[in-house]
Amino acid sequence: MEAELRSTRDALRETEREKSSVILQLREQNDRLASHMQEASRHGENLSRELQSLRDRVSLRRSSSDDHLAQVDLLRSQVRGLHSLAVRFIGDASQRCTAVRDRNRLCGTRNELPVADEMGRRRREIEEELERVMAERESLRMTLEDTRHQV
Repeated sequence: MEAELRSTRDALRETEREKSSVILQLREQNDRLASHMQEASRHGENLSRELQSLRDRVSLRRSSSDDHLAQVDLLRSQVRGLHSLAVRFIGDASQRCTAVRDRNRLCGTRNELPVADEMGRRRREIEEELERVMAERESLRMTLEDTRHQV
């Protein structure tokens, strides 16, 4: 009986050691899993921040593109207006020059020379204004092209 009791105690101690070993392994495994979960949580938070940052950048680019398109439309309108103004100036200057030439041919007198001089001066002013408008038109056209390339 004593031998049986010793054998049972030994078996019980062995079972306790195995139980302690299993508990220790489970605790270590639990600690590793908790560590992995914390790391996964941090990684998830980082991904969420990065996703929000990307959404913000897309939103900014979308609004920036809309602004560029609005600017392109505005520049296009200004170019059309300047072109129309330039065409009017050219037509006006041409008509005035023709009228002065016709008048000079008809009159051919010295008394009319001051009028012709005034008309020539006015024609030069109009031509200078036309050159300025055309240069501004070209500048707007270049800005429009640059903006189109940016969009």
